[in-house]
Amino acid sequence: MLRFVSLFFAFVLVGSLSFSQTKPITVVRADNDTPLAGVWVYDDAQLTVEQTDEYGTFDISKFADNQEMIFFHPDFVRRVLTKKDIERENFTIALERISYTSDEVVVEGHRFGNDRAQIAQQTSEVTAKQIEFDQPRTMGETLEEAGVYVQRSQYGGGSPMIRGYTANQVLLVLDGVRMNNAIYRAGNLQNSIQADANAMGSVDVLFGPGSVQYGSDAMGGVMVFNTLDPLPSLMKGSQLGVKAFTRYATANEEETVGGTMQYGLRKWAFLGNVTYSGFGDLRSGRVLSDAYPDYGRRREYVVRENDQDVVIQNDNTSIQRFTGYTQSNLLGKVRYWHNSNFSATYALIYTTSSNIPRYDRLEQYRNGALRYAEWYYGPQELLMNRITVNAAHGGNLYDDAEFTVAHQNYQESRHDRTRDNDFRNDRVEDLSMISVNADLSRDFGPSKLFYGVEGVFNDVQSSAHKTNIVTGEEQPQSTRYPDGGSTTSSLALYGGYRFPVSSRIVATAGLRYTQNALKSKFNDKSFYDFPFDEITYNSGAPTASLGAVCSVASWQIRGALSSGFRAPNVDDVGKIFDSGDGVLIFPNPDLSSEYSYNGELGVDRAFGMFSAGATGYYSLLRDAVLIRDAQFNGQDSILYDGDMAKVKSLQNSGQAYLTGFDFHAKARLADHVTATTSLSYGAGRDTDGDLPMRPVPPLYGRTSVIYETQKWTGELFARYNTWKEVQDIPLSGGEVSIYTPDGVPSWWTLNLRSNVQVVEHLEVVASLENIFDLHYRPYASGVSAPGRNLIVSLRAAL
Repeated sequence: MLRFVSLFFAFVLVGSLSFSQTKPITVVRADNDTPLAGVWVYDDAQLTVEQTDEYGTFDISKFADNQEMIFFHPDFVRRVLTKKDIERENFTIALERISYTSDEVVVEGHRFGNDRAQIAQQTSEVTAKQIEFDQPRTMGETLEEAGVYVQRSQYGGGSPMIRGYTANQVLLVLDGVRMNNAIYRAGNLQNSIQADANAMGSVDVLFGPGSVQYGSDAMGGVMVFNTLDPLPSLMKGSQLGVKAFTRYATANEEETVGGTMQYGLRKWAFLGNVTYSGFGDLRSGRVLSDAYPDYGRRREYVVRENDQDVVIQNDNTSIQRFTGYTQSNLLGKVRYWHNSNFSATYALIYTTSSNIPRYDRLEQYRNGALRYAEWYYGPQELLMNRITVNAAHGGNLYDDAEFTVAHQNYQESRHDRTRDNDFRNDRVEDLSMISVNADLSRDFGPSKLFYGVEGVFNDVQSSAHKTNIVTGEEQPQSTRYPDGGSTTSSLALYGGYRFPVSSRIVATAGLRYTQNALKSKFNDKSFYDFPFDEITYNSGAPTASLGAVCSVASWQIRGALSSGFRAPNVDDVGKIFDSGDGVLIFPNPDLSSEYSYNGELGVDRAFGMFSAGATGYYSLLRDAVLIRDAQFNGQDSILYDGDMAKVKSLQNSGQAYLTGFDFHAKARLADHVTATTSLSYGAGRDTDGDLPMRPVPPLYGRTSVIYETQKWTGELFARYNTWKEVQDIPLSGGEVSIYTPDGVPSWWTLNLRSNVQVVEHLEVVASLENIFDLHYRPYASGVSAPGRNLIVSLRAAL
């Protein structure tokens, strides 16, 4: 009898499992339950790739039971599901059409899983569809859409500020490869524009420390730029897709053209993308503040005529001479799928620009006259070659693995000439960087182990000379970085474990150890007689993180504790640079790492047609790297490029704190109408020097009302900043000229944009920014923002 009962239940169990595996699975539209064809279904590494047919079905048998499947269609919100999730949804997977206010559920840049519902850290994402609607000039505008504050020293730039950290305290990652190199500088860093916004599949921002996942520099946050991926053809024969666009803007006379081509075979896929942009001199807003009628006006500028510098009165003081430049970007990818356990991808990324004028320096005055006749960055070039291998089912070692080897060649240069001086200073930096990453994961039922190793090597060569622009004669000049060359290296191991605490709580713990080394050589001491021949650094840094997400009904509560660090790079310890009017940054061989200890708590809740959330954070910065007074051979001032300058250096200076909050809300006002708002506030202080922390912007936010149908979308939105009082700004040197005597005035703009699908494969996107043509200059920026600006794009797809 007992054997009969056992056999009966075994038969029932096997029958039910067989039914679960054979019952058809259908992907449908959430709005009308009709089958959705052309949905890509793949694992995180895109090793197993399927596509739904005209009935919305696909072959699920190729996916493992616990494997997360990503459902992707360019017009619908992505979902991440396992087979158990699909069974709970009764084998029907509903995808919601992408709205420009949709919340993405997939976070591409997080190394401890990509399901937003399981990530304790505050995140934000901008999708490819949103980028097309936003019409960003550079990556800086895309980061602003993600809630990041962006500073600009010149129009060809964009330096992100995240939670009071900036420049080399935040990390840029391009297709899984760190962009931060040994000469990413402190202060402001404009290199985000080297990532082409028009080539992105998505842009993810991880707010707060990412040091456990990414190592040094990821103290304030991580910005992950995910370029478009080639996908195979799952139909008979090949698949070819072509997209092209052109854009024009009035405030800077922008002319941009670009295109993307995809070609897919069964096992091979190819993708190419190219973008060219030309920007003229930027026109700022004409409506000025009564209190500061001259603020941001370009009254005069210097030109060269008959081998003489001539000061020209600007006939239109809203035109910021000189701010224009050009930029070119190229992306190429090839991917091969051997089987569902192995694929390999080769990617080439190249970006270059024309000379980019350093506008904040061109505005500087000395003794009542313009100081510089020329100050510009030479072409900023980046060439990246990357090979990535994805593997699955590695026995007990891993379920999924990604191995990446990348090489980057990077060149930047600085060129400056004071007025009525025939000699121009030319300083050139060449850098080569090699990085190796291995990222693996292993499933243990509902839990998951992540672990990996990273190695990075930088080689920096710095050269300089003075050039007589009349005769062409060249003379020796001091270099920006040690003339004998510099190298840095790092080796790191990390691990993370994600596990369910209960049916409603998921926790993730992580640990990383990084060993960093640096060596810089000073050969030529004819300019500065340093008391040392080289600078060396070798130190290790452990970091840890612990976070949890609790989901209860319509509530989600997130909490995280973490530590972060930044090891000093060549720019920190070996730079010789005029940072402002009469201030010289000098090398410091005694500099060491800075560390942060952080906590954040976030709450999100949905109330039917309304949702809201807030995140508060606190960061304690120890051994903070800050600019302090220094001496060179007993002197507090020395001669630099013919001018006396006060000596300062980057030093470990006690501690500082940073705190703040982010708030967001969304409401469905009516059919097709949605309102959103977001606010960010930060505060911070260098407690050792009793000074405010510079990279803390004032309260800023964005409020929007959007109307959206399948073929037409319109958005009316406002951006705004509050005052930043002068006592809350740590002023030094040339920074004084970019502010009013009272600080940075508050500002707001009203903006409108819309897109219309004219025919099936043709779309027009138009924006009118700063409708009231108000003049404003964002905090810490050396260039005023665009005035009234009409932007029109034409997009075609075949």
